[in-house]
Amino acid sequence: MRANNNEKYDIIIDDGSHNEQDMFYFIENYGTYCLKNNGILIIEDCHLEIFNNLSKFKYPFEFEYFGY
Repeated sequence: MRANNNEKYDIIIDDGSHNEQDMFYFIENYGTYCLKNNGILIIEDCHLEIFNNLSKFKYPFEFEYFGY
């Protein structure tokens, strides 16, 4: 999948890098441009500290944290 693709998806799952900068890149490029309205973006292994840092950015969607 490429971020400049015009196709929109209902669900996108990131099971890649656990690096905070990579997660933000993924959200900005795939979540913002490739996700349908009311779609679901899942980021695996997003630690609570990284999740809390998401509030610093203005994204057009809501976040929920499912910790274990």
